[in-house]
Formats: sequence, structure tokens, C-alpha cells
Amino acid sequence: PQAAIGQVTGRSLAAGAIVSPADLRAAPVIRRGDSVTLTVRRGRIAVATDAVAEADAGRGDTVLLRLADPGTSARRGRGRSVAATATGPGTAVADHRR
Repeated sequence: PQAAIGQVTGRSLAAGAIVSPADLRAAPVIRRGDSVTLTVRRGRIAVATDAVAEADAGRGDTVLLRLADPGTSARRGRGRSVAATATGPGTAVADHRR
């Protein structure tokens, strides 16, 4: 029961159904279309930029974010997409290691 706190079901369940861990996922902290502050880290350097979520994501989930083309907003642009980890409402981090 404790593991279900803060979780939501990924599918509809009948009343009285037994809920298994496979039925649960993190509650979304980012929703498709949300403006997201993306922080890209590489070593000790971090850069933040604005992006738009292409899908819902719970804390710790991987989410695809659309970056803005130069001179446009991410919401209108057709910029490239970056996979990042949702860290909280409206925030995500992408770590690049080399």
C-alpha cells in the first residue's frame, strides 16, 4: 500500500480489482504542451533553456521536449527534440556525459 502513494493507474480498473505494481505509474508533473525549463548539464557546466513537453511525464520519467528554433518560441517552432528526465512541475534535466 505505501508504494501506491503518489501513484496513478495507467489503465482503467474495475471496482474491487486488485492493483499490482505494474498497474501504477508516477503521477504526471509535466503534461503534454507544458512549458518546461530544461537544464542541460555536462560536467560542472549547466545551461537552462525553455522547451515544450511532447508528452506527459511523472517525476523520474523520461520525457521528450521540443526546443525552439532560433528566433521562434518553442510552442510555435519546429525545433529539435531532446530526451530529458522530469524532475518536478515544469522542470527537466538532461545530463550529457563524455
